[in-house]
Amino acid sequence: MNPTAAGPEILLFRPPVPPPPGWEVPNLYLLGRQEVTLVDAGYAYAQAADDLLAAAAGRPIVRIVLTHGHTDHAGAAAALRERTGCRIVCHPRDRATLRRRFPELEVDQEVREGDVIAAEDKRLQVIDTPGHAPGHIALWIEEEGTLFTGDLVTGAGSTFVGPPEGDMVAYMRSLDKVLALPAKRLLPGHGPLVPEPQKRIQELITHRRLRELQIGKILEKGPHTLGEMVETAYGGLIHPGLKGAAFITLLAHLDKLAAEAKVGFQPSGAKPHERSYFLTVPTPLPY
Repeated sequence: MNPTAAGPEILLFRPPVPPPPGWEVPNLYLLGRQEVTLVDAGYAYAQAADDLLAAAAGRPIVRIVLTHGHTDHAGAAAALRERTGCRIVCHPRDRATLRRRFPELEVDQEVREGDVIAAEDKRLQVIDTPGHAPGHIALWIEEEGTLFTGDLVTGAGSTFVGPPEGDMVAYMRSLDKVLALPAKRLLPGHGPLVPEPQKRIQELITHRRLRELQIGKILEKGPHTLGEMVETAYGGLIHPGLKGAAFITLLAHLDKLAAEAKVGFQPSGAKPHERSYFLTVPTPLPY
């Protein structure tokens, strides 16, 4: 697949090889006229480095900025670094994740909130956006109103937030954070490009709050286990293969509500599937 225009001197590339079952094809972005800064590297497959070099059309790839360390975004980084010598850039909180998943991958530069990465004449400002992953970052080109969102905001559907690596409290704060930016376009890690940023971000915030209101209505009827809540919340409509993801997603919401003292559980110290959850505040849950 040839890359397509995603913004001024920004190309979008989607790997042509289908991902493993249950994964979504990631969006990878190439910036630069003379040399390329790559935002995310995608998953590993036999010709991944060849495909990315072809997408660069003869321009050297000088760095890969990883929005986070998950396999579908960082899996091909080591092969491309070996071929090109490009620098690997990530947040320090995801460095351990990268080391665990890709021990052969060397990180050359750590970036944090407020740091600026120069991609020729574009200034990519780093914004800490944890939640989906501890070291997740977004990249903001203020002059253009362009925000690379990684998996914080996807073009369709919702983002998986799974404890212990995922944190729903942090994820919701990150959504509020980018909602405040005067963005004109979002370039997400998956799905279509987003021409109405505030509308899309608000949709995701509303989706999460509605899920928590649903949890409140379930617990209003009395204590429930996590398994009972999954069955009630999804009404038997969920595919059996997705029940595990639904279980973890509801757990992320319950962890958030417990941190906010809106939900409790017993026995103390029990594993999530052994807990009985109950409300500690009146419904509807306050925001």
